[in-house]
Amino acid sequence: MEPNDLLQGRFRVEEFLSSGGMGEVWTAREEKTGRLVAVKILRSPRVSAGRRSRGRNKHVQMLEDRFERECSLLQRFRHHRIPRLLSRGNDGLDPYLVMEHVDGVHMDEFRRRHTLSPRAVAALMTQLLEPIAYAHANGVVHRDIKPHNAIVAKDGNVYLIDFGIAFLTDPDATRYTEDGHTPGSLGYRAPELIRSSDPVTFAADLYGAGGVMFLLLTGRPPFLERSDRSYDDQHLYDPPPRVSEFVDHVDPAIDAIVDRMLAKAPESRPTAEEVIAVLAPHLPQPGDAAPNPALDPDPTLPFRSPDGRERPAETERAPRRGRGRRRPEVDRPSRDEYDDLIAQAADEIEAGEPGPATERLDATLEEARRAWGISYLPIARACLRCGDAARLEGIIARARARYRDAERQAAGNQTREGMEIFLEARIGLAECLIPEDHVDEAVAAWSAVARDVLALVPVPAVLVRRLREVALELQERGRGREIRALLDRLPGA
Repeated sequence: MEPNDLLQGRFRVEEFLSSGGMGEVWTAREEKTGRLVAVKILRSPRVSAGRRSRGRNKHVQMLEDRFERECSLLQRFRHHRIPRLLSRGNDGLDPYLVMEHVDGVHMDEFRRRHTLSPRAVAALMTQLLEPIAYAHANGVVHRDIKPHNAIVAKDGNVYLIDFGIAFLTDPDATRYTEDGHTPGSLGYRAPELIRSSDPVTFAADLYGAGGVMFLLLTGRPPFLERSDRSYDDQHLYDPPPRVSEFVDHVDPAIDAIVDRMLAKAPESRPTAEEVIAVLAPHLPQPGDAAPNPALDPDPTLPFRSPDGRERPAETERAPRRGRGRRRPEVDRPSRDEYDDLIAQAADEIEAGEPGPATERLDATLEEARRAWGISYLPIARACLRCGDAARLEGIIARARARYRDAERQAAGNQTREGMEIFLEARIGLAECLIPEDHVDEAVAAWSAVARDVLALVPVPAVLVRRLREVALELQERGRGREIRALLDRLPGA
């Protein structure tokens, strides 16, 4: 691949960006639209030498298999914080993929440039944890969460990249491993990844994210290079320092959650959603002033100014939304039309037949988030309806992802409507456990949300109806006795 090469008669190669052990990244421009894209190609001296060696080099074969898997994952993923796969092909023997280009700076470089306030860290980490939670909802462990695999775009949005060593939790999925090689990056690898014999779970990503959050808050990683003790030994055996040892007046909840994220035992770590909930009270709110000193890019901007325009009374240095990557145009409705669309989708779902309104609602979710911000509550309600539709169609992984989106977006909203959406999303998540035969967990989740619903005065009728629907499924599984006391307390019993 060289500058000015034309790929597939569509993408004109422009500039070399970077290289690593797995290949190279270039920019290219789509000739028809003028859109800038990123091209990742599996090409390096080691790969080329392996292809020339006698017989099939096992290392090269593994890299090609992993590259193929990354292509498949990106093709499947639809998340506004994961660059979308646009095309794929081969340049001679070298496979490549074409992705949306994110114009920004890697998070490690961003941290070196700035001293960050707690709300800036909350904005960065919330945006990083969102795609991690999405990947987990789809059965994927990233396995290489580190600052260099997160990009802060010029409009302040954060993107998770590089699923090259991702692990699929599906027991039937093929494993691409290499003897003597530990996945992940030095300084952010979870203890179980270092041991390599332990099962890989979603908790491995939370350990890496804990290391990133520690760095953002303190300016240093949890463990430093030592002549007498390796990084791996420190991560395996040494208790991590607390953020509060380096930062005065840190919120105790943040101090505690980072400590849990860095726990040696995977089962002791929180989920991505739990961390997002802890960070929610610290997020910037619409209309808040820009950081001072200014951040460029400004990761608080998507929260402070969902429409992407900085207020004149604030700083002139803050970047404007929309200067980063561009997406294909989507027919996004106005806010009034969006409310009507949600109502139409609800009618389709009530009739048991998700149709055109539901499909359009799901298709416009990402554009609505980008235009109006995640704090715009109708988007959380739209996620609920899309989750309901996926559940009715039996697509449980998608339903779970949509319910989690709704739960996350409503978590910090203290209005009555926000609390109702938050609780309805939790009911949906409990219901998603049943078809997967996680009935014990479903009973526990149903019981927990039922108690929270009963604490509302008055108790919302829609939540009572949804709780009864899920209770009926649990009763059919022989678990009626365990939920009877709470069920009898619901209005209309």
